Amino acid sequence: MRQRGFTITELMIVVAIMGTLTVAVAPSLARWSTSIHMSSSIREIASELQLTRMKAIAQNTRMTVCFYGPTPHSLYQLSIF
Repeated sequence: MRQRGFTITELMIVVAIMGTLTVAVAPSLARWSTSIHMSSSIREIASELQLTRMKAIAQNTRMTVCFYGPTPHSLYQLSIF
């Protein structure tokens, strides 16, 4: 009779390989996540600048976008002159 399954040695080897791969890939994933967040922020700011420009043209007025230091909720503010 043939038994099916894996031995504890085989399972430990697989766990060790997966752990090694996880440690090797983790820094790369962190850089990728930062890059994605940065790209998203850049697109958001570019969109806000375009919208501000369109509003200024439509209202025939001067508008500015002011950038502030890092705060939890607001990184920029629209001002109308």
